[in-house]
Amino acid sequence: MTVAQQEPDQSGVALWLMHLPAAEAVTWPTHPYLSALESARAQSLPDPAARGFYTASVVFRRTVLGALLNLPPAEVCFEPVPRGHKPCLARHQNPADWQFNLSHSGEYAVLAVVQGRAVGIDLERMRGAVNWRGVAQTAFSPSEQKALLAAAPVQKLEVFYHLWTAKEAYFKACGVGLGAPLEAVAVAVGNVAGAEIRVVQPIPGDVKQWWGQSVILPAALQAQYRAAVIVQAAPTGRFSISVQRWTPADC
Repeated sequence: MTVAQQEPDQSGVALWLMHLPAAEAVTWPTHPYLSALESARAQSLPDPAARGFYTASVVFRRTVLGALLNLPPAEVCFEPVPRGHKPCLARHQNPADWQFNLSHSGEYAVLAVVQGRAVGIDLERMRGAVNWRGVAQTAFSPSEQKALLAAAPVQKLEVFYHLWTAKEAYFKACGVGLGAPLEAVAVAVGNVAGAEIRVVQPIPGDVKQWWGQSVILPAALQAQYRAAVIVQAAPTGRFSISVQRWTPADC
């Protein structure tokens, strides 16, 4: 089923997943869907695989959002935002207030879309060689470090990625990237896919309410990837999360 055939999910969070192996990324040419600015950024990337993956991810984003807005992908417009802040759709094209966020890691990218609410998504490929202890010491709050310390040795890497994806998804939902002091913010999440995420200690000055979940990824990704999504919602709010695949054939 292509994106154009799917009905927008107006009562939950829709996730679209793109897979582009490096061998295919190097063959991606410049695409007519890209704006002049996007094309310039693509051409500035010296690595062919990185350039192809970036181009494909822009086409991916424009195709999904264009279907929601009933617009050709090349005509989707975005509001100008300060560097480091997440992009948003142009208001004059978006009366239904669709909001989105994109994350990528390894050979995958995931796009989260929801109506009328801020949303953040983070996808991470788990790497055993990562210095997760050092990252936790500088970027995790005391409560997050305590949760990591309490985990069994064989589960520590898993717990680290559940916490990290939840934390980054929250920062991205707020629209500030990782610009605020990381250690001053705390999230809590269970160590299983599908676990609920709570923002225990928000970014200073943030008075919004949030709900999140560790994403249940397709079986092919579960051994190597973790993801989390956060949306603005009341404490009692619960949202369905659907995961759909996107391929270049959909554009």
